[in-house]
Amino acid sequence: MKVVVLVEGESDARALEALLQPIIALAGSRGIGVKFSSFGGKEQLLTDGLKFAAARLREHPQDYCIALPDLHPCGQARPPWQHATAAELRQRLQEGFIRAMDAAGASPELVGHFLAHVLQHDLEALLLASEERLRLRLGRKRFRRCWRLPVEEQDDTEPPKVVVQRLFRKAGRRYQETRDAPWILSKVDLEALCQACPQSFAPFISDLRRLVDRP
Repeated sequence: MKVVVLVEGESDARALEALLQPIIALAGSRGIGVKFSSFGGKEQLLTDGLKFAAARLREHPQDYCIALPDLHPCGQARPPWQHATAAELRQRLQEGFIRAMDAAGASPELVGHFLAHVLQHDLEALLLASEERLRLRLGRKRFRRCWRLPVEEQDDTEPPKVVVQRLFRKAGRRYQETRDAPWILSKVDLEALCQACPQSFAPFISDLRRLVDRP
């Protein structure tokens, strides 16, 4: 059995793989593979990613797929993908998967093997919730918090990634998401992160653990 997490970009895949190593290792000890597949952006995940999930589950009905796109940007998508909230995006994902499954000729029973989740607003919310590691990466003894708490409550006009980029610029550096995000998240306490991100990230971790803990 494999659990495939569908994400927008390679930076998301690398960062989540670094963060979730304890869960990935536990899954491996139980003969369960956890892998991340990136699709090059939100629009591609919503279309190509859901087609990929339907085709994979048709060929490997014992597997599970978890969609994990960014909520940002929201309010811009055209039908049938329009959404303004995380709940609406999860609903659009479920509807899109059913369409992709029907087109692929997959069994309706596979609906339960697809789980819709969201990064709210983007992966960098997890970096803002990891203040100590973020501070170390910036080489600062301290910094003044310039974002909302809880971190998943950022404004969509200034999502977490924009805040992180600004913090790096103030430190005289350019944020390199494929390097900085995995470094920051590689030694973060996952339980503390779930407590800091209870709206969307914690439910994703709960579902992933449930799949890994399956008998």
